[in-house]
Amino acid sequence: MSNRFQEAKRRIASAPETYFPGGKWENGDYFFSRRADDKTPSTHIVPDSEQVKDFGDPDYRGSVLDCYAEMQGLTAAEAVDKILGPDLSRDTKKAAAKPAGNAKKKPVPKTPIPPEAAEALAKRAQKSKRGHPVSECKDLDQKGEWRSTVIRFEDEAGKKSIIPYYMDAGGSWREGLPFSPRPLYNLPEIIAAPDTPVLIVEGEKCASVPVPGFIVATWSGGTSAVHRTDWEPLKGRKVLIWPDADEVGRKAADQIQVIIGGETEVMEILEPRPQGWDIADAASAGMTAAGVIGLLSGEHLMRLLQQRWLGLQSAWHLPASLDGWYYALVERGLAPLPVWIVTVCGAVSRGR
Repeated sequence: MSNRFQEAKRRIASAPETYFPGGKWENGDYFFSRRADDKTPSTHIVPDSEQVKDFGDPDYRGSVLDCYAEMQGLTAAEAVDKILGPDLSRDTKKAAAKPAGNAKKKPVPKTPIPPEAAEALAKRAQKSKRGHPVSECKDLDQKGEWRSTVIRFEDEAGKKSIIPYYMDAGGSWREGLPFSPRPLYNLPEIIAAPDTPVLIVEGEKCASVPVPGFIVATWSGGTSAVHRTDWEPLKGRKVLIWPDADEVGRKAADQIQVIIGGETEVMEILEPRPQGWDIADAASAGMTAAGVIGLLSGEHLMRLLQQRWLGLQSAWHLPASLDGWYYALVERGLAPLPVWIVTVCGAVSRGR
């Protein structure tokens, strides 16, 4: 295993632009951005070594492999496998260590799931000990075919459970998500409208909140499953991330921003909000789409917007209402912008 780690480090150090895209060469050194707030960029590989130095974070210590794994949301071992491919010898050793006849085969998922299977899943959900099913979201692949379903349960005490289900080859429903990488929620819509900005939220309930001018998407499995998701369809797109108002939500958003790269931005909640506050809570409080995203106010920002995007001669030509601001941006194809300030929600987004 140690030889594989060394080989992975060597490959990264020999071709850093491949593993840390978007950087630049200066005097023989390759500089890139390790942190979401690094716009310089200020991270580079120490010459004649496999160590990384971040001028914007003097306390950072790590190898090129550590840095790559961190930016991809992977463990070091997972990063090695991604760079070199699976370690077949390791799998062979594991198989040899297991007594013959005791190996348990994993169920093979059946895709696409036939529409008539929905009735059997509904009956199973009604009998669940986790409580009453309150919502259900189907996960579709890029062809629009049904691959799995996520059901949200709530018991009498108000405890919530979010359980994914898939169908095995025998036609039985099972709990879990055997797919890797997992598709994004609303993937068919994302592929069908390549020029439409995408809003990433946390959880299927949040992804069901409509936001004009955006395709709302999410990933399956929660904050710990960011690295198990296929983010490739979003690379090169305009993407805005609305994290839940908690530490794990912000961390997941930062990981997603690094993985997607490009014009991806993360909203930061400035005003105090309850732990876990999200776009669904905002919608329940009666906030409109214009009150959630895209509102700009203040004389300075009006002039900035006028000069840089709308090309108007006078601020008096700008829409007077908050809703007018949002839809003016959407009509001109300018949402999302490099700088967002949300006056109603008290939020601002930050780019890479």
